[in-house]
Formats: sequence, C-alpha cells, structure tokens
Amino acid sequence: AKPGETTGGEMRAAMAEQAPKPKKVTAASIAHTVATVMASGGNASEVRAALSDITPEVDKANGIAPNRPAYLGELWTASNIDRPFIDAITTKPLTAMKMWGFKWKKRATVDEYAGNKKDIPSSTVETEA
Repeated sequence: AKPGETTGGEMRAAMAEQAPKPKKVTAASIAHTVATVMASGGNASEVRAALSDITPEVDKANGIAPNRPAYLGELWTASNIDRPFIDAITTKPLTAMKMWGFKWKKRATVDEYAGNKKDIPSSTVETEA
C-alpha cells in the first residue's frame, strides 16, 4: 500500500472495532428481565412475545441436532442395577377369603383426534361386579 492508504486488513480491523458487540445472554439475565417486567406490573406475555419457535421446517441450516446429517446421540442404555427396595418386596399371606374386582360391560371407544386442543371424542363406559 502507498503511504497514507489503508490495506484491506486494516479496514476490516477498523470495521470490527466499530461493529456493535453482541450482548451476552445468560439464563440469569433472562430471569432478571422476566422478574423486572413482572415486578413493574407487567405481564408474562410481554416477555414471551419476543420468543419464536425454531422448528425443523424453518431450520434450513440444520442447526437443530436431530436434523444434522451425521448426528449420532445415545438416548438410553439399559443397565443391570441392584434394586434393594424392589427386591425387598415379597409375597404375603392372604388376609381375607373374598376379593373384589370388576369386569368391563362396555369398554370405552376413542374416535380420531381432530387436534388443535379440541376435545377427544370417546364413549361412556360401564362395569359390572
């Protein structure tokens, strides 16, 4: 570069200094904001209004973990463990000669759910001794 001229690197550095720094958001700062709004007579919906859903259909960059092409994650692993309280339960002798229960006379039927927080259509039930 000629004397008095700035290079590309110098320009990028100058622009980076002038760019606003992103504010660090923590769980504590969010809780403080909610508490401040509520303490000043505000409504919780004022805070929720700023949040938006991030769903798979809007995640074009595959940032949500299950959408990542090579995402491997262990959800659950079975293991043999001692269960001292469960193992301590044993059979006991009967304390009565008669037991009570019920039989279904008419079982419930459930129709298709329409979704969107609508009632789930189902029939009445009937039992007998």
